[in-house]
Amino acid sequence: MFSHAAEFHARILINNFFSPLKKKLNNDHMSWVTFTDPEVAHFGLSGKQLKERGIKYVKLQQDLSGDDRAITDDFQYGSIILYISKGNVFKKTKILGGTMVAPNAGELIQELILANTSGLSIKSIFNKIYPYPVASRVNQHLIVKHKEKGLTPGLKKLLHLAFKIFS
Repeated sequence: MFSHAAEFHARILINNFFSPLKKKLNNDHMSWVTFTDPEVAHFGLSGKQLKERGIKYVKLQQDLSGDDRAITDDFQYGSIILYISKGNVFKKTKILGGTMVAPNAGELIQELILANTSGLSIKSIFNKIYPYPVASRVNQHLIVKHKEKGLTPGLKKLLHLAFKIFS
């Protein structure tokens, strides 16, 4: 259905023709963009696909109404949904898929697509230093909000106290 999917399929065919290391077609990381205003961009697996496969996941969602860049560019009507794996101490949390509705959503999700296709942990987005106020900070903000939920009240108090002491 997509020209970029056909191009991807052609690369697999060329690889398999010339290389003894054969690749199989896997559309789990497919992405698409509907170029409307705002754009609708999607990558990876959907919530429905994750349920059908019995994959445990966490759905992260936020609108862009409070994002500083969205406010200055007047597109607070956008939103982002991410599906991440349930990680633990021994298993890293990965980005499984997502959807974004926003102006230039196809550009804004590119780093999320890279993390998804490369199997990177959400730490790769969490630890990135974004220039302020680039629009792609919405990707990191969603992950930061998720990580904040894991802080206990006692740890929050300790961090608040440390911030007061060292600032």
